[in-house]
Amino acid sequence: MNFNNSLPEWKNTGTEPSDSLKNDGFKAGYKPSANVFNWFWSLVSKCITEIQSKLSNEETARTEADKNLQQPTFTEASTRVNITSGETLSTLFGKIKKFFTDLKTVAFTGSYTDLSNKPTSMQNPNSLTLTMNGSATSYNGSAMASKSWYAPTSVGMAGYNLISNGSGAPVWQQPPYAVCNTSGSTVAKTVSITNFKLVTGVRVFIKFTYAHDSTTKATLNVNNTGAKSIRYKGYGVFKGYNGGGSNSTDKQYPNTWEAGEIVEFIYDGIEWVSTLEKRKIDHSNIVVGTINVDGFRIPPSISDVDFMCGIDGKSDVEVIQEAINASRNGSRIILKRGKYSIDAPIYMYGGNHADKLSGEQATDVPKLNFSNNGIITSRSSSSDSKVSYPLYFENISMELTPQLCIEATNIYFDNVHSRLDVTTAQNLGSTPIKSSGLFKVENGSSIDLWIRSSSSYICYCGIDCTKIEIDDSSVTLQNECSSTQSSGGDDLNFIYNTNATGYIRNSKLTGQGNGRTNFTNGQVTIDECDITLKNRNHSLCHYTTNTERKLCSLRDCTINYTASTYLTFGKIEGCFFINKVTTDSSSENNKLQILCPTQMIGNTFIGRSEMNFNSNKVQFIGNAMQYSQSYTSFPTGSVNTGTMITG
Repeated sequence: MNFNNSLPEWKNTGTEPSDSLKNDGFKAGYKPSANVFNWFWSLVSKCITEIQSKLSNEETARTEADKNLQQPTFTEASTRVNITSGETLSTLFGKIKKFFTDLKTVAFTGSYTDLSNKPTSMQNPNSLTLTMNGSATSYNGSAMASKSWYAPTSVGMAGYNLISNGSGAPVWQQPPYAVCNTSGSTVAKTVSITNFKLVTGVRVFIKFTYAHDSTTKATLNVNNTGAKSIRYKGYGVFKGYNGGGSNSTDKQYPNTWEAGEIVEFIYDGIEWVSTLEKRKIDHSNIVVGTINVDGFRIPPSISDVDFMCGIDGKSDVEVIQEAINASRNGSRIILKRGKYSIDAPIYMYGGNHADKLSGEQATDVPKLNFSNNGIITSRSSSSDSKVSYPLYFENISMELTPQLCIEATNIYFDNVHSRLDVTTAQNLGSTPIKSSGLFKVENGSSIDLWIRSSSSYICYCGIDCTKIEIDDSSVTLQNECSSTQSSGGDDLNFIYNTNATGYIRNSKLTGQGNGRTNFTNGQVTIDECDITLKNRNHSLCHYTTNTERKLCSLRDCTINYTASTYLTFGKIEGCFFINKVTTDSSSENNKLQILCPTQMIGNTFIGRSEMNFNSNKVQFIGNAMQYSQSYTSFPTGSVNTGTMITG
């Protein structure tokens, strides 16, 4: 502490005044002595000096105290005792330091390993009762106590289940699913499921790569637990048909699963029982439906069909092929009403085969729309180079393409309505229907071949076969190409094969359009048909220079024609020829063209009856003509008798 002023040291101590003077003090007129003044000032000087000195000492002490509060100094206590109120900081911190010194390492690490005198037993004086698997056991924590606990011996795969092993630790079991790759002809089906246990009531799901194709009852062996019989609705499962088997107590059933199908089985302690509850496939009639129906019609229920088109992202061809693959020899594929897109090959024959594609009913028939490379073939696969089997079609409508749509050895149409409607000549390719043998059409079927183009094409053929049989049906040829009746081409032909034989009877044949149309080019008999040829470009037969007698006939038909038509029949008998031309003309284009030696017997010619025999020998007997006969002179050796002219 600094002082600005200090008294001088008054060294003369003087003389202390008397007590009376101290008590009474100085009075007026009194003159104190010098000794009294010296005593007083000496004493004052000492007092002030003492005060300043003590103040300076107090400041120093206070400074040291403040410093000790901020940075206290202390000495660790010798023993661990509790702190008390009022103790100095140095004492307090000395006691606290003793506590820190005595703490063990674990207090700072928290590690169990830093503990000392760790216990070797967790024995509890109060015993604990443990219950396991329904059995109670007292356990007091003693190291001498013993109890068995069971746990899996390894980490199971994701999705596995923990099951009893029967003894010891439990094990991990895979989901009860397996794929059976046993061949269809092998009776004993085998699969493997990790840690499977054969117990009564156990369930398994088996995906069969192959359908069971043996006449012996199938068995199932899971994990070598033994071949157990498979039962479906109380009966063994093997290839066969509904009806009695060799054992009177048995009943034959077709196999209850298809290739690629997943079936659930339950073990009843004796056999594997199939729980399959689905519409059982009648392998003689496999039903295919589609969600693609017209208007307000309701698609069939999935429960009413064996295979459904328009779902699961599969094409119609894929679904129909699956139905065929699930068939048995001689199966019929039944199509419910709706539209089906045939845009890729359908192979009707494989290991098993279906040889018939049929609509469900005679009316409201399903419609097959062919496009791209769509074809229905009796081949077994794309690598099969030989067409060896027939195909049957019933109660179906078809929209064909100019390319090949149907091929087989023999083709049968029963109430089938097929139509080819081409607007661009460049799209024309191979014939849409090809049979290496018979093409049979009956029961109200129709075949319409319509070509609509401003450009021309050369001799397009709708049907390629060696034999044809058409009964109670209709054929329409409409050629709208710009071609004229020029030599050498631009014809729309129904049959072009010159070797074709057979018949067309009780049917309706119609040629129309501006271009040339021809119905036959072979030796096909036409009986009892209603025929309309609308202009001079329409003919019953294709033009030919072959003058050999044809082994075919035109009988009991009505032919409405406008002008010329080619006729290559060995016999023309009992027909009505009705010519709509009202003027007589000698033009060859307005005459019936007889292109082979022919018998013409008992026919009636109404209207202008012009014929050109083309130097072929003819028997013209018993015919009736409305007007005077007009024809090219009979060749030498021909016979003309009994002709009746009515007008």
